[in-house]
Amino acid sequence: MTRGDGLQGQDITRIIELGVVMQGGRGRGRGELVCDREFFHAKLGKGTEHNQEHPRNFVAGFVSADSVKPHHRLALEAGAIRFVPFAELPERIVTADELRVGWETLYDSVVADNAYETDGMVVEVTDASLRHAMGATSSHERAVMAIKRQGESAVSTVLAVRLTTGRTGRIIPTLLIKPVVLSGATVSKVTAHTAKNLLAQGLGEGAKARFVRSGK
Repeated sequence: MTRGDGLQGQDITRIIELGVVMQGGRGRGRGELVCDREFFHAKLGKGTEHNQEHPRNFVAGFVSADSVKPHHRLALEAGAIRFVPFAELPERIVTADELRVGWETLYDSVVADNAYETDGMVVEVTDASLRHAMGATSSHERAVMAIKRQGESAVSTVLAVRLTTGRTGRIIPTLLIKPVVLSGATVSKVTAHTAKNLLAQGLGEGAKARFVRSGK
């Protein structure tokens, strides 16, 4: 088992032997390592003795830990840390018109029916000829897309601006901001995308702005 982008990643096979529940059994393809939402908030979250910030952070900490901590063991023994293959997730088939008009209702129902924290839903074209016509980019099929609502936001102060070079040679301005917690993650760096955007938004040292964590 690897943790990565589907092409390369970190070997985390060892965690299976620790007691991670493999939903649907092994060999079911790509998926997500998650913690049961109800268990997390009742036993591990804010206000409990373990005072964990967010299920996503908890799972990431479990994967990267050198040893099994008491709060990891508690979740493992309860069967609350699970590997859920994408093939095991429930699906609904709707028409394009139903999606266009009622996507918000569909979104709410997908989130409500999920036992794990989620930040969106995946929409996939099922018609083979249409999928073929839509084609693909270098990284993904155009027939598969994620729909997400705007993420959690917070106001913070820009501490500095750092210029970095992307893999194509383009200069990318990165804002170093006073750390804020968004969707369970502590954010201290954000991209300003382009120098033009940096100037247009008036983003420099000392500026206050609202930042949104949208995810990938």
